[in-house]
Amino acid sequence: MKLRNSVLMDRNFRLFLVSRGVYTIAISGLPALLAVSVVSQGGGPGELGVVLGIGALPAILGAIASPAVLRRFDQRALFQASCVVWVGGCLTVGLLELTRGVSYFVYVLVTFCLELVAAMLYGAIGSYLPSIVPEGKLQEANGVKSTVFGLAGVAGPLIAVPVTASGDGGRSAAWFGVAALMFLGMLCQTQLPSGRRADGLSGEVGNPFSSSWGYLRRCPGMLVVIFYSAIWHVLGWSCYLVGIPVLLRQNYDSLWAWGVMQAFVSGGVVIGGLVAVMYKASTGRVCITSLLPLLLLVLMVATSAPLWSVTLMSAVSGVGLSVGGVHWATRVQREVPEVLIPAVFSLEYVMSEGVGPVGYLGVPLVMSVFGVGMTMCAASTLALALGVAAVLFFPRRFAYREAGSQKEARL
Repeated sequence: MKLRNSVLMDRNFRLFLVSRGVYTIAISGLPALLAVSVVSQGGGPGELGVVLGIGALPAILGAIASPAVLRRFDQRALFQASCVVWVGGCLTVGLLELTRGVSYFVYVLVTFCLELVAAMLYGAIGSYLPSIVPEGKLQEANGVKSTVFGLAGVAGPLIAVPVTASGDGGRSAAWFGVAALMFLGMLCQTQLPSGRRADGLSGEVGNPFSSSWGYLRRCPGMLVVIFYSAIWHVLGWSCYLVGIPVLLRQNYDSLWAWGVMQAFVSGGVVIGGLVAVMYKASTGRVCITSLLPLLLLVLMVATSAPLWSVTLMSAVSGVGLSVGGVHWATRVQREVPEVLIPAVFSLEYVMSEGVGPVGYLGVPLVMSVFGVGMTMCAASTLALALGVAAVLFFPRRFAYREAGSQKEARL
């Protein structure tokens, strides 16, 4: 990749990376900050579960509201509004931490806002890149974005955890630090182009989700990816988050390895962004195949595979998630009509993050009956079988273009 022809030479794209990268550093440290704050206030697993698990409802609400909001405001305005909310909220919690006047309700409210903003921004970020990056460079831009955001996502917790461990003053300093980073990101965003509002939908002014669903019914390939993502989150991702820590303690006596696995997944995400820049073939099958390594990881832990192989597969899983995410975003940005891009991304968010709690609640119940290892084996095997079938019998048509605009996008 020659630097002079790289998307990094575009000033607007660099500003986007810096502003959203700073935002990602701040936002990625919040889960650790919330956990330490709740436990430091005397909270147990129940309180911590409520605080960290409250995000399903706002994730759905935010994803549904995002396309409608983007019909009235451009993407930069939404970026700025989210930063304003976070600066005010973090400053408030920081001040309350100093006075030791933070209740669990405040932490629940912070988590609610975090998931709501993340869901609303998901469609906005996905639809913003095509407005500042030429179509021929979208895949490179998505790959670079994945790498930078992956690095930022690793940096956030590494900065937040040592600061919060230093007592009440440290937690307050961490909240003020998040507010400062958000404010810095907001200043960077003032130099960004405004983006485009998603209005003028060929005379249709109804529910954006209705319009996008009507469009998706003519896009069998995209529907396969979206629905398989929902299955993967319920069967695979929930076992990864709920079951693996338990088995690391029971079968390996190495609970510390959970942190190592998370670090290797994050490192794989960074590498995957670079791989996606170089791997130009973008097919719908890649989006499905990229989800399979994590299912193999769940199966390996369930069958007590050697810890070194589990750690290695963690990195492979991170690479797959990153490559698949880049290719999915690129296909949607290139082939979906521009006014429908936010709604399609938001619908995908609902069908992934929104259905995740079904697995978080259902999988532990099944584990209590059949055991952790057996449940993980069955769930991952079923998800793998469905994934392989989806790859082998993937529809020929991925997306649909109106006649006269561009020819149909095929596999």
